[in-house]
Amino acid sequence: MNDLLKNTNPFMRFMTNVANLILVNLLFLITCIPVVTIGAALCGLYKVTFEILEKEEVFVIRDYFTTFLKKFKNGTLLWIPLLLIDLIMFYSMLIVNSGIEGTATWMLIPPWIVVILSLCIICYAFPYTANYEDTVRNTVKKSVILGMSALPTTVMLSLIHAATIDVMLSTNTFQVVLGSILLFMGCATIALLCSVFVRRVFNKFLVEEEASDEVDSGEDASDGEDTSDNLSDTSDSDDDESAPSVDGSASGDADAPDDADDSDEEES
Repeated sequence: MNDLLKNTNPFMRFMTNVANLILVNLLFLITCIPVVTIGAALCGLYKVTFEILEKEEVFVIRDYFTTFLKKFKNGTLLWIPLLLIDLIMFYSMLIVNSGIEGTATWMLIPPWIVVILSLCIICYAFPYTANYEDTVRNTVKKSVILGMSALPTTVMLSLIHAATIDVMLSTNTFQVVLGSILLFMGCATIALLCSVFVRRVFNKFLVEEEASDEVDSGEDASDGEDTSDNLSDTSDSDDDESAPSVDGSASGDADAPDDADDSDEEES
């Protein structure tokens, strides 16, 4: 019975993770109500899902709100521009699709490019912000690079997000049931599913980047050591060159009294 209740037991660990997902899903939905706070809420959600995947001890309420408050500024600075840009792009596509006179199909290309870039940022920026310390500018830059480097994963994550939004906005009976399940624990479950793939991308590309940075720093350190060695060698050679001149001057000074004695003897 004691073994059954231990966290090391697979069944108990599974049930604990289910309870954590239900709780963090509730926290996420509550903190998303103001809309402006959705960015910080996503950071808190991804922080908990990453901890679940890494099999760490999870304190859902503490970890969620700690990340929510700590990443509130960066999460909001990421979320608000993305929301405004996507709304403008979807409105532009709606105008083109409505067949208003003076619009052409090729005008859909720029909005779609912007939407794809924003999807790259949405898929990777909030998990990255939740688990790493960086500026908003570098976060956006790395998110686009990761999105293009792992394009198949990015496409799959984009489809998952699009399907989730479609289910939540649909009025079909079956999809309404699915939407109700999403309200129970679905948002956290989808975030956990996305975290599985995002974590692999982070481990593949970010670890390689950190390793290359360490190599570069090691090379810089070795170059600095070589430079210091060269300077020390130069100073030693300068000392060696100056030593004979000192001896010569000393011997010259020592010979001077002898010459003076000789001259005195001649005079006497």
